Amino acid sequence: MIKGSRLLILLVLLFATISFAQEGIQGGAQFYVYPGDVGELQIKVQIWGQVRMPGMYQVPKSMDVVGLMSLAGGPTEDANLSAVRIVRTAPISDVLKVDIQGYTRSASIESIPILEAGDMVIIPENPYHKFERFVRVVAQIAIIAQVYNVLFGE
Repeated sequence: MIKGSRLLILLVLLFATISFAQEGIQGGAQFYVYPGDVGELQIKVQIWGQVRMPGMYQVPKSMDVVGLMSLAGGPTEDANLSAVRIVRTAPISDVLKVDIQGYTRSASIESIPILEAGDMVIIPENPYHKFERFVRVVAQIAIIAQVYNVLFGE
């Protein structure tokens, strides 16, 4: 009976740690339409990664990356704004690198590209925040091990 209760306590602590580690993970596909002006040509683009509302957006043809990020609720605190990528498939396949953080320092609008139909904008995670999240999970596992040792250590 004691072994069963040990296992149950360990499973409850492990489940709590996994739930804590999964906090803030976004889920679910979304499609958003931004109407723009009457008669304005609309394009479909996607935004993935570290924004509050990732998904597919139908936006005016004149939309730039910063505007799309704003429509997507803005960047999360984990966003690496100096390494934004635009995957463009038409007319020629290409991957554009955009430094949004640099733009916010210089306000040079020429450095921000206008989106094209089918573009996929990827906002990567800041490596520091990824490491910080890893350390939090390891710390939680260490706490579980310590609790287990205090309760059942011999």
